[in-house]
Amino acid sequence: MYPLFSAIITVYNKEKWVARSVTSVLNQAETNLELIIVDDGSTDGSMNIVSKFDDPRIKIVRKSNGGLPSARNAGIEVAEGSYIAFLDADDEWLPWHLTTTLKAFESHPDAVIVGNRYIEIQSADPAGPTDHGIACPESWYVEKLDNYIKMIASDRFLFWVCSGVIAKSALDRSGELFDTDLSIGEDLNFFIRMSLFGDIYLSDVVSVIYHRCDNNSMMNYSGQKPKVTPDFFKGVSIDKMSKENLRHARKFMFREHLKRGYQNRSLTFSFRELSQNNYVVAPGATGQLAYVIVRFMPEFLLRAIISVKHKFSV
Repeated sequence: MYPLFSAIITVYNKEKWVARSVTSVLNQAETNLELIIVDDGSTDGSMNIVSKFDDPRIKIVRKSNGGLPSARNAGIEVAEGSYIAFLDADDEWLPWHLTTTLKAFESHPDAVIVGNRYIEIQSADPAGPTDHGIACPESWYVEKLDNYIKMIASDRFLFWVCSGVIAKSALDRSGELFDTDLSIGEDLNFFIRMSLFGDIYLSDVVSVIYHRCDNNSMMNYSGQKPKVTPDFFKGVSIDKMSKENLRHARKFMFREHLKRGYQNRSLTFSFRELSQNNYVVAPGATGQLAYVIVRFMPEFLLRAIISVKHKFSV
């Protein structure tokens, strides 16, 4: 008998957090699941901790280190469930995560993805608290997402890879996997491609905790090189995109390019930051100019401009 859900946890040197993540899956109210733990070549004690869990639903996949996209793909390849759900090894699901998404799929069999909400917590304690005072609502709404690309273009990220559950039938039909050439933004790229194959439904249930710790915070730039804006639309056929989606895509890339410019301000400049000629959807000349302005403009002047813009936009 095949499991209903395939939960995939990818692990690379997460010994401080992995027990919490694994426990949160095994404690799901929906017990008809398999837990696929992909060891992406960990060199710490992560897998020693995993080995202490005695549960027949656990399946371990070992591979050499290849990064998060390849680790998730390795989990997908052995998944036998009707629905696939991902969880990072330092985050956690609340006990009703799978039951609430299942009800949404049952009510909307056309759904490719069902996304629950999540909350972000800055965890001082590496293990983090597991009691967040959040309860499963007695009732909730599920609505069809009008347009995923429009949503992210509006800077609204209502769910992310660890709070979205994917119908395996849609995954098999589309043939889509995570792009192993992307080290940043691979999850958004995956969802963008999947959104073009069917409908996404969104609930208002909070069922996932995203733990932001000092070691995985994007704001910890010590010793880093400047990051290049990812090609979020890599693998997407422009010819198959509507004019509306293409407009939203350009808006999204422009916004993300400016974000990257601001994040890179304290780092040594590299011309790689501007090399996007082969992007499916590029920020364009205007985006490149805006990037340079945001990247190098004095902080006080940049804040003044933002303040004036905000004043006239409200």
